[in-house]
Amino acid sequence: MMHSSATALNSRVLNIMQWVRGELENSVVTLTDFNLRQLVDDDIRALETAIDVKSLKVVNAIDPDLTVHDDANVVSLVLRNLISNAVKFSYPNGEVRIKASQDVDCVWVSVEDDGMGISEKKLEKIFNFLTSSSSGSGGETGTGIGLFVSKQLLDKTGGEIRIESKKDSGTTVRFTVKKK
Repeated sequence: MMHSSATALNSRVLNIMQWVRGELENSVVTLTDFNLRQLVDDDIRALETAIDVKSLKVVNAIDPDLTVHDDANVVSLVLRNLISNAVKFSYPNGEVRIKASQDVDCVWVSVEDDGMGISEKKLEKIFNFLTSSSSGSGGETGTGIGLFVSKQLLDKTGGEIRIESKKDSGTTVRFTVKKK
């Protein structure tokens, strides 16, 4: 009975991922100018309840005048996923920092936490769809597909994503956004 249920669940998840891939392939990238700090502020507000539950300090250290030229919906979806993950894996009273640094061709946005970190073994497979989800520091659960979808979206817009982490030492996830 358990095997049958697991097989059915796996089939449903694979169907969902096929749908996501189809949506990504058919979606249109819409580049616009937008204020990156304001977008981050909006995404932080959307996650306020989870942030408050853990008494976390979330710092938006992005220059208030930084305007970028990218798909705001994609950037927002990626940010919400990364901030949500940082909150999920942070310990109570911890800190999450969102920063941006300008490179020659792009802006690198980073989401840093001082939480649980990711093992080297899991880090090697982090962007694979079938990577198993992990419980957060407060027992929170997730689907394990957020980083996969974020990577797919960034690939579609020509962006990059990188992760640096050490078990029990926190995680930094960086991704690129197009410059204005």
